[in-house]
Amino acid sequence: MFVLTSLAPAVDTASADYLGCGYSQEEFLTKPGCVDTSIVASSGSLLTREDLLRNLALYEHYGFTRDFIENAPMQTIYVTEDIRWSGCDDTPDNGLCEIAGVRDSLMSGLFWVGMPFTVIGDENTFIALMCGNFHPVDVTQQMDAAKTGFHFVDIPTRLDVGVDTPITVEATVTNLGPDGPGHFTDEIRLLAEDDCTVNPASYTVPVVLAAGASTTFSRTFTVNCAHPSDHDFTAMDELAGEVGILDPDLTNNERTVPATIEVFDDSDLAVTSATLTCDDQTQVNTPFTCEGTATLTNDGPFGPTPSSATLSLDALDDCTVELTSGGVWTGNLALNGSEQFTGMWELTCDHRSYHPATMTAAVNSTYNHAEDHTLANNSMGATATTEVFETVDLEASFTQVSCTQREATANDFMCTAQLAAMNNGPATAVQTQTQFVFTPEAGCSVEAQPSLITRQIDANQTVAESATVHVTCDGSARSVIDVEAILSNAPEDPHAVDSDTAAAVWGPLDVKPRSWPSSINLGKQGVTPLAVLGTREFDPFTALQINTLRFGATGTEAVVTCASEGEDVNNDGLLDLICRVHNREIGDATTDTTTLYLAGMLVNGTPFYAEDAVNIVR
Repeated sequence: MFVLTSLAPAVDTASADYLGCGYSQEEFLTKPGCVDTSIVASSGSLLTREDLLRNLALYEHYGFTRDFIENAPMQTIYVTEDIRWSGCDDTPDNGLCEIAGVRDSLMSGLFWVGMPFTVIGDENTFIALMCGNFHPVDVTQQMDAAKTGFHFVDIPTRLDVGVDTPITVEATVTNLGPDGPGHFTDEIRLLAEDDCTVNPASYTVPVVLAAGASTTFSRTFTVNCAHPSDHDFTAMDELAGEVGILDPDLTNNERTVPATIEVFDDSDLAVTSATLTCDDQTQVNTPFTCEGTATLTNDGPFGPTPSSATLSLDALDDCTVELTSGGVWTGNLALNGSEQFTGMWELTCDHRSYHPATMTAAVNSTYNHAEDHTLANNSMGATATTEVFETVDLEASFTQVSCTQREATANDFMCTAQLAAMNNGPATAVQTQTQFVFTPEAGCSVEAQPSLITRQIDANQTVAESATVHVTCDGSARSVIDVEAILSNAPEDPHAVDSDTAAAVWGPLDVKPRSWPSSINLGKQGVTPLAVLGTREFDPFTALQINTLRFGATGTEAVVTCASEGEDVNNDGLLDLICRVHNREIGDATTDTTTLYLAGMLVNGTPFYAEDAVNIVR
């Protein structure tokens, strides 16, 4: 008789009996099938008669008696090519489990021929003590109840929190025979996560099937879940046959079908306020700041809701925008709660103008299963405007003032002023305006002041502006004309701000007093006398810087020297300043020249211009 000393590790199930077998009598406990599915002792030793008697109902069902188990001799027999038993086919994973699991298989499909094993009984009738399998096998009626189909029917793609939703499964049951008809019981359950209710908990469906027959039926469960998330569901179908009827294949009696369904809830997230403040003014290419604030709320019904919110700022294309702090909020937005967050930006703009900046505050759920069906309140905008200025240096200076007033035309004449309008930068393409104002002495009037002149002037550009007026006087007295020109940025260019005012005075001049015509022979040595005429409002002795006076074809050539005492050369009762110039210094005057000019400065720095008609000879 073969006696086994356990070579396998002990199994921590002190009183359990297991069903199964191994590849050899020495190794049976080391195989998974043996510890899962065998009537083997937990200690790892061979089964005793007491172990077998604890499973007496099994053995009696197949023709073994108590007396056999208690008294049959124990001996060693050997595997042959044709000896059969009730246990495993060809693997230790499918051993004896219960009455319905008995097999009629060749031992040589699993063990080598000639392997010894211990039994009670003999070669014709035995129970193997290594795992409880037996010979002969008397299976009289077999019905293979099979789940040949089990699936969800039009399973919903989503569930909503608090909403009853039907979930339907369809099952197909088949009696694969060979015997029948048989009575079968099919139990269908739907397992869900803890926050879900399933109604009903299960269905029990009785079925009567002839050999080879099938039936298909469906059952519907109502599911209601309380929390949004991915929810795992498992539909389980367990089919059982009649007690005492052998089901030769238990592996097809059960089916499970998993499903994952998204459960959603609603969170009405909103931006309830948004404000933006920016610096009022700045210069081009000089950074300025904007600060934005937004308030977020969650009106539910789900909350707290994982959410994110952003503040974004848009400006004109010539601006760079840099977020310097804040601008992002993430967290759980509580139900009926609110959160406030801010953002700071630094902006730098290249061009002068009004620069509006628009902030957009937006909030969204970051939780996949919290939906917001009211998207209209998820964002809000706010706008602020900064005036971006550019430095400009406008400069105006008179280059000439000329009037046609002569002794014969003292009461009706024209005056023209010429101005250099300069943009010294750095701003370019500045829209400018120039206003000339002519102011004659009392008793004279200007028919109409010149219209406003508008012009774009680039940086470091000088343009010439001029204006002409018609002056009339009450009498024949000579008079001076004050001229003022105001150069400034035009209203349509309000962010390049500057202005400059130029002033000049035109006064009457008599070349070669008491001589008509005033002929000058530039081909001879000599001097030409001049008289800067005094008027009711102009005293040439006190008003002029004598040393600045020049005379000639342009008023810049000959140095003028003047007497300290004056004369009244035109008999108007006013002293006139008597001066002279050297003819050779008069300059480029030709016989075609009809007017010579005097230019200088008043004592207050104002340019002074005068002129008279001449006859040039050589």
